[in-house]
Amino acid sequence: MYQMTFEFLMDNNIVVGSVCVIVLYYRIVGWMYGWMVYTNLISAHILSKQQANNIQQQQWNVNGETES
Repeated sequence: MYQMTFEFLMDNNIVVGSVCVIVLYYRIVGWMYGWMVYTNLISAHILSKQQANNIQQQQWNVNGETES
């Protein structure tokens, strides 16, 4: 009886352990993927800001040339 319970617990420990590993793995992968998306969004936002600044600079240059 005790031996059977022990074996049952050991088997369940393997199952629970593997489930924990899988959950942890997906958590890490999901976190890394989320971080990648987050950084891509930030870099895209910074790039669009830089492009807007460049466009403004070009417009000012054109205006300056037309004024002079």
